[in-house]
Amino acid sequence: MKKVILLFAILANATIAYANEPIEMRIRPEQDIKAPFRVFDTKNIYTKIALDTITGRVYQVHFATQSNQFYGILPINESSLLTDNIKAQLGRFTLYETDNMYNFILVDQIDGRFWQVQWSYEKDKRFIIYLPFKKE
Repeated sequence: MKKVILLFAILANATIAYANEPIEMRIRPEQDIKAPFRVFDTKNIYTKIALDTITGRVYQVHFATQSNQFYGILPINESSLLTDNIKAQLGRFTLYETDNMYNFILVDQIDGRFWQVQWSYEKDKRFIIYLPFKKE
């Protein structure tokens, strides 16, 4: 019984201490879905993903807090995903986060094409691959 009371006291103190901590709210700016470029968060605090919403080009954007760290923009796909018969349009493409921190799903919101996009610090692990519909 003493162990239960002790456990309850510890939990109550931890809850009170946690409740007194200030709450920090991060409000992200809303993005215009019709903008030519959009930036998406990754689970890596130094990496964002930039999307050209007209062509489907995707870039890995790194920033640094120290001058000796890597910073810059790395292309994931350098070619437009538009073909001759596909109309260029603002907001045509968007990204969806997956549970894997290195992968996103790129969607052509007009015709329903899908790609897997993987970012990485290593060039040979960065790619985009078309996801075809499979016939069952």
